[in-house]
Amino acid sequence: MKDWGMLNSMGAAGDMLIGWRSSQWKKVVEMKGSLTLSLVLQSQLDDFEWAITNVYWPNYANDIQILWTEMRSFRQSFQVFRWWQGILM
Repeated sequence: MKDWGMLNSMGAAGDMLIGWRSSQWKKVVEMKGSLTLSLVLQSQLDDFEWAITNVYWPNYANDIQILWTEMRSFRQSFQVFRWWQGILM
């Protein structure tokens, strides 16, 4: 891992970390919310841009609304139109 973006933990949970090889990817945008860490990375090979978001999944209804507001803000701010949702265990 040559470059990274990080969001410090909130309480007992660990920090969020997204890493990438700076020889292959360039960070275009980093956006930190209270529950999300989002990046737009650009390929050094073909200039294609990828968007990635890490999420702290909240336990309370009010915090869930904050999460979706942050996700919409990232999508609208950086014109990310395609979404893929998945969970890594």
